[in-house]
Amino acid sequence: MLIPILALSKTNIYVFERVRPGAVSEGLSSPHRAAFKTRRLDSRRERPERGAGRREFRDQRTDGHGCRLVRSGTRGRTDTGADWCVRGPEDGRTRVQTGAFAAPLRDMKPLLLPCVALVLWLGLSSAGTGTGTGFRPGLNHEAGLSARRTYGRAARALPAAVEPDSTPMTVQASDLPTCLLCVCLTGSVYCEEVNPDMTTVPALPKETAYLYARFNKIKKIGTKDFADMLTLKRIDLTGNLISEIEDGAFSKLSLLEELSLAENRLVKLPMLPAKLTTFNANFNMLKTKGVKANAFKKLTKLSNLYLSDNQLEAVPFIPDNVRTLHLQNNNISEVNVNTFCRSNDTYYLRPKLTEIRLDGNPVLLSKHPDTFTCLNVLPVGRYR
Repeated sequence: MLIPILALSKTNIYVFERVRPGAVSEGLSSPHRAAFKTRRLDSRRERPERGAGRREFRDQRTDGHGCRLVRSGTRGRTDTGADWCVRGPEDGRTRVQTGAFAAPLRDMKPLLLPCVALVLWLGLSSAGTGTGTGFRPGLNHEAGLSARRTYGRAARALPAAVEPDSTPMTVQASDLPTCLLCVCLTGSVYCEEVNPDMTTVPALPKETAYLYARFNKIKKIGTKDFADMLTLKRIDLTGNLISEIEDGAFSKLSLLEELSLAENRLVKLPMLPAKLTTFNANFNMLKTKGVKANAFKKLTKLSNLYLSDNQLEAVPFIPDNVRTLHLQNNNISEVNVNTFCRSNDTYYLRPKLTEIRLDGNPVLLSKHPDTFTCLNVLPVGRYR
């Protein structure tokens, strides 16, 4: 509380800094030096107005030992200058500098209000210090004890907290909304590499036209998976574990144009929609007995057929509109005139079929030169 006491004082305080301890004239006696240590100059000078310029001043006082104490310097918000001891007559006086001074603490009245506020705040804080309920205005000591006892009884009456079950909870992809697992845009659903694992076809929003459910763990496609999705135009199920597709799973998809079942575990093909233009079943385990004779016969709009990297022993029936045919890396060992052309129609041509790949098969294409007479290009494969 030292600062508030100083703030209430009306006396200007001067701080003296001696230039050099004991640096006084030989003519200045020891009592005079003691007087300098114990006495202060008269400080009854008025403080200049705020904003006033600095001006020179000179004050003097006699210490009672024949020495006039003189203070001279510059006056402003902070007085600075030097203290002198002048002794003797005007013609032979001795002038000795006894120290330098500065007076920064001229007026501390503006600190009065903050100090009073600080004292009040400390008093209120000390009155409210305690444990349990803490400080509450208007609550006496007995009422506080009663409140703490009531709080303790209520706390003991509470039931013990139930510890959470440490058993990890398994979340299935089928239990979560599709658009939480996948990216749903206008007419498109992207479900690629879903975590947690997606093992079934997800429920799709209405009016979905494009479904991309690649690289998941879907194992089976049932007749109900796409029963109500009549707006689908493209389905991409590449990179799953599909080994079974029920007949009729795609039969109601009258608008379906592109279907990709590549990189799965299929051993047979289901019935395909009539308007299909692109079908991809690369990298499966298809065999000839798993592909029905009329599997592609009714697909009059089929343009791209990809059946590479399977286990086919023969070339299936190829519709007339097919432009691209990939059958590489199978077990095809024989082709004949009816494979691409018609033996009973020497004028039959297939100008649309511009890409045929039979490389990676054991068949030797040079042994059957009449097989490709209706084609504009020869198949890619082994000729010798």
